[in-house]
Amino acid sequence: MYLTPRVPTVPMKQERRETDNFARGRRLRLARKAAGYQGPTDVIRRHPSWNINTYKAHELGRNGFDADTAAEYAIAFNTTVDWLYYARGDAPIMPDEYGPRRVSDEEATVGRVTGRRGIPPDGIPQFDLTAGLGGGGVTMHAEGVPHKSGHTYSADVVRGYWRLPDEVLGALGLRARDVAILPVQGDSMADTLTEGDFVFVDIRHTLPSPDGLYALADEFGGVVVKRLEVVSPRSEEDALIRVISDNPRHSPKERRLSEMAIFGRVVRRFGVVG
Repeated sequence: MYLTPRVPTVPMKQERRETDNFARGRRLRLARKAAGYQGPTDVIRRHPSWNINTYKAHELGRNGFDADTAAEYAIAFNTTVDWLYYARGDAPIMPDEYGPRRVSDEEATVGRVTGRRGIPPDGIPQFDLTAGLGGGGVTMHAEGVPHKSGHTYSADVVRGYWRLPDEVLGALGLRARDVAILPVQGDSMADTLTEGDFVFVDIRHTLPSPDGLYALADEFGGVVVKRLEVVSPRSEEDALIRVISDNPRHSPKERRLSEMAIFGRVVRRFGVVG
């Protein structure tokens, strides 16, 4: 006759309580990170009335916390008690989930040959170009790879990438692979665009129809943003285009479409309100 050794079991209520503590601790940790706190020490530095050991135990799920404490945490971390304590509603957005990010040390490229190396499929590349608006610009026609639109983006001008929520891209009617982001410098498009703005460019749209804002190559190989108007559309290649700066201090110019390299149409801007 063999006796099976009796294994001590954890009472069901205690096991459920420990599971709840761990889940709440995980949500607390996510809320803290989303709020920009590096760790528990950073939290206590900002909230000196809290006990660091108690807080750490809450994050690790070793000890549970009640709804009142959850409300205090929720205020500090800009989230809701519903999500933090009851797991209802939307989780806070992590700081690295949306917005701009630098590419890794790996050389990033955007082109027909190499594809989108170093940039995730849902990332929008930001080019380290001067959307010159008044002079200057960084040469982009250097050693690089041809883009699907026929342009060449040198690997060293891919500064990073952005991630946008699906609903934002959906409102634009675009996919991430159809967009490029350029920084704005200079004053020639003031007050439409100001230095420090970023423009979102639909790189599929390389003909100036309809009239509007477009990113195009300047005479020095950089990229500028200008307002384009078709003056004489006799033929696609021979069309005369007026190149306009919204700042009246800069005079408009006229160029033949065949002499221009248009990188895309500006569809949105990201900038300071004021």
